[in-house]
Amino acid sequence: MLIATFVVLPVLPNRAIDPWGAVNPYRVWILVILISGLSLVGYVAARWLGEGRGMVVTGCGRTGLVDRRDALFAKTSREERLDPSKAQSLAAGLLLSWTVMFVRILVLVAVAYRALLEAVVAPMVAMGLASAVVAAWRITSRVAPRRTTRLKAFR
Repeated sequence: MLIATFVVLPVLPNRAIDPWGAVNPYRVWILVILISGLSLVGYVAARWLGEGRGMVVTGCGRTGLVDRRDALFAKTSREERLDPSKAQSLAAGLLLSWTVMFVRILVLVAVAYRALLEAVVAPMVAMGLASAVVAAWRITSRVAPRRTTRLKAFR
């Protein structure tokens, strides 16, 4: 990150380099630094809290800010097959990763294109709150999840 910020960024032109005026390398690199910074925050949080804290922390910290959510889905699917009793915390971890993703999108929009923020804040907050509420319900719920029949292709 330090090299990206202090070596590469100052060398990039702060003007459009295409005929349409759409690609500004300096602004694109600012987004690269911002996304890398958010990922670093998630990584540090996951390391600080510890990987052993369970799927909820993993979903919120590492996967919401660092890794791809499809990697979390694959990991969740494998773990649930091995130990179905973890289904509630696995579902909560997935939902919390979505909540963090919505917050991350809001931060990126606020920095990259503030004019768009007004249009996206309500849907992102609504989806984030819905994910957080269902995650909290999954964490506190004592009801076992309903088992579904898996398709042969996904076994």
